[in-house]
Amino acid sequence: MSVLVSDRTLYTADWVLPISSAPIRHGAVLVQAGRIAFVGAASALTVTPGALRTVPLGNAVLLPGFVNAHSHLELTLLRGFLEGLDFRDWLRTLTTVRRDLMSESVLLDASRAGIREALRNGITCLADTTDSGAPLTAMREYGVRGVGYLEVFGPDPAQCDASLAQLQARVFEARAQDTPLVRTGVSPHAPYTVSRDLFSATAAWSRWMSAAYSARSANEGSARTARPSSWPKKASCGYCGFSVHSVPSLSNTATRSAGAMSWAATRNATTASRADPG
Repeated sequence: MSVLVSDRTLYTADWVLPISSAPIRHGAVLVQAGRIAFVGAASALTVTPGALRTVPLGNAVLLPGFVNAHSHLELTLLRGFLEGLDFRDWLRTLTTVRRDLMSESVLLDASRAGIREALRNGITCLADTTDSGAPLTAMREYGVRGVGYLEVFGPDPAQCDASLAQLQARVFEARAQDTPLVRTGVSPHAPYTVSRDLFSATAAWSRWMSAAYSARSANEGSARTARPSSWPKKASCGYCGFSVHSVPSLSNTATRSAGAMSWAATRNATTASRADPG
């Protein structure tokens, strides 16, 4: 491949890992106008001197950005504040602090801080579950790729219509700001805060809207302490974008619907649940 255009940047490294193919020793990645134009061995390129900017990374591994499949960017500033609490106290404290102390500007600053930390650690794509929508704004500002899943709550079936209407209004407003990199999705919070009716209605509406959908399924180790016995133990959610605190019923639903699953090992560990799905 011959390179003659001056608006290109060539990155070279001892190793390039395309992920979709085998590792490349002494590899190169050519970027033009913000898009990757070439990935391969550096020796396969014929470069005209002065025709492009070259960034030799040397003893490094160059690979695609990582994906954080479940984040809460707007809560970045609370790291360490809730550790050591059992699930009931954790949820109560988080709700109180979020409501009383974290303004929209604080949530946005927290989201920005979370994205900066993500980028420092090689994460360039986020699936963020949010109540405020601030992470969507921050993701657009920083040029990362991601989905912001707007949460809906409503444990009482009588709340279903009103909760869904509120979610729909928020989604319509947020989607007007969507970009090719950042999209708005929906997320029923969890089986212990969302009724079966609301789970199903949210899933059906997201399918009709072709909106990304994320559902957190409740591990018995956490939900047992927070969910009244009258609430359903299973939720018929239609399909799941990904799931945290996974249980077989929702895992199987996601699998049948070609959904993806993620496992929140740290969250499970702090709620005395299994730290891995094995």
